[in-house]
Amino acid sequence: MVVRSHARVSSLTLKSIQYTDAGEYICTASNTIGQDSQSMYLEVQYAPKLQGPVAVYTWEGNQVNITCEVFAYPSATISWFRDGQLLPSSNYSNIKIYNTPSASYLEVTPDSENDFGNYNCTAVNRIGQESLEFILVQADTPSSPSIDQVEPYSSTAQVQFDEPEATGGVPILKYKAEWRAVGEEVWHFKWYDAKEANMEGIVTIVGLKPETTYAVRLAALNGKGLGEISTASEFKTQPVHSSLPLAPASSSTPVPLSPPDTTWPLPALTTTDPAKGEPSAPKLEGQMGEDGNSIKVNLIKQDDGGSPIRHYLVKYRAVSGSGAPAPSSPLLLPP
Repeated sequence: MVVRSHARVSSLTLKSIQYTDAGEYICTASNTIGQDSQSMYLEVQYAPKLQGPVAVYTWEGNQVNITCEVFAYPSATISWFRDGQLLPSSNYSNIKIYNTPSASYLEVTPDSENDFGNYNCTAVNRIGQESLEFILVQADTPSSPSIDQVEPYSSTAQVQFDEPEATGGVPILKYKAEWRAVGEEVWHFKWYDAKEANMEGIVTIVGLKPETTYAVRLAALNGKGLGEISTASEFKTQPVHSSLPLAPASSSTPVPLSPPDTTWPLPALTTTDPAKGEPSAPKLEGQMGEDGNSIKVNLIKQDDGGSPIRHYLVKYRAVSGSGAPAPSSPLLLPP
């Protein structure tokens, strides 16, 4: 870009111009008295340029769109081809085409393996043309997750795992955990949402018996189907420890932050049922409320100690600020 000024004339020269140089340009002249401006718009004509995800995955019976994005001026005419044949045609009744000013979409619902393969998108205007090959790939079921370790409690166990190395080309939707006591024939199972499980790489299985050896295995599910199941890992649940179940918070419970006066620490509570076990400490995630005077505490339940949790005891107090921190009164919340 070169700017030249001679007497009353100023010029702007663009070299090796690209289509991205199109747009509004403003010339401004000023002196001690004032200033004035004049705008102008530069149009750049260029041959079509195509882009889009080259490999698209789907499976028989599942509709999918192949997207061919088009950049051209003047506007281009877009055509789709398969094996040199213009689409749509009587030989490909399961194909539809939708066009917009900026893209063309080839909608394919595969009926058989013959529908997978190469598809060609070609755009033409009076400046030139361009073609781009797309590949419709048949998706596969995912490979198996790998179990890293199992952390057992008396009635639950946390299974830490790595995601499958191969997703099959499409997103994983769910994980399936299967477990059974050693010596049993029937596998128990539960499904877990993939987004939630992938956040920590952990699934929790429940309803286990204390001091029992179990085998657990995992499999992943995508749109194509259930994938390979992992090698089973064995673990033994812990015994029930006699104590009072106490936990710090309830799931997604807003807690007001204006504590009244009370004695701290609280008096110890007692239980008359020694068969009840002590739950493991839950994991807590806190988020400050929009009003700045509350906090939302999310509880990630761990082991219940072998018996149902009746309530959660919530306690809190200030850890900074002027004056002595005033503790809160306890809140009893349902599980």
